[in-house]
Amino acid sequence: LQRMSRSIGPALRVCEADEARPADAAEWRVVGVEAAKTRVAVVQPDADPEVAAYLLARACLRRTGTDPRAVHRVVVVGARPRLERHLRRLWLGARMGPPDDSEAFAGPVRTEFASAYRSALEAWTQVPGCSCLVEGGPLVRPTDSSEWSYLAPALFRVRSAEVIDRPPPTAGPLLVLEEVEEAALDRHLRAMADGERGTLWLRFGRAQPGHKLGPEDRQIEGALLVEQLPPGLPAPRP
Repeated sequence: LQRMSRSIGPALRVCEADEARPADAAEWRVVGVEAAKTRVAVVQPDADPEVAAYLLARACLRRTGTDPRAVHRVVVVGARPRLERHLRRLWLGARMGPPDDSEAFAGPVRTEFASAYRSALEAWTQVPGCSCLVEGGPLVRPTDSSEWSYLAPALFRVRSAEVIDRPPPTAGPLLVLEEVEEAALDRHLRAMADGERGTLWLRFGRAQPGHKLGPEDRQIEGALLVEQLPPGLPAPRP
């Protein structure tokens, strides 16, 4: 960068790490690594429950939930028992194994991350009205060590009004279904966006008239392609 600044001239100013910020630095355009934004999914009434379940499994359980792009909270419009059945089947059937297992979907995590996951499980268990659909926790494997451990995915369902103000933290392979009435959906999403550093939306179902997606938001509608399923997840039922 220093060499580039000498070639470009005053349009590019490169400071040393311990150098005092120039007086006009507040007007500069900052480039570099940014913290990942919070990703929240929305399952609309017209969404295909099996497509949503498989894509939520990929978004939440991949890399055992350590991916900064992971989805841990899902706003569900109304009661969706079929969606819950598909999610339970995937959460119970996902294969957690060592990195050299070609049939494993997710692998081990460091013990400090496992501790954060257990704390998140305990916090969500204490939320009034929160139902545990799949009980997560540590998995015992012959290869367990003091440095690495395996985690079983967890699935919760809660009424949106119980967590809208201050939701507990999420960590690891943990997914929370927040059930909300359709009339209160927009208000609930605005409250979630206001409470986060930045929120990206992953919406399942047809695009809604008049609803504008952000540049990084996604609207998912269509069939599930079996050929694109990663290993370690149960195959769709016929």
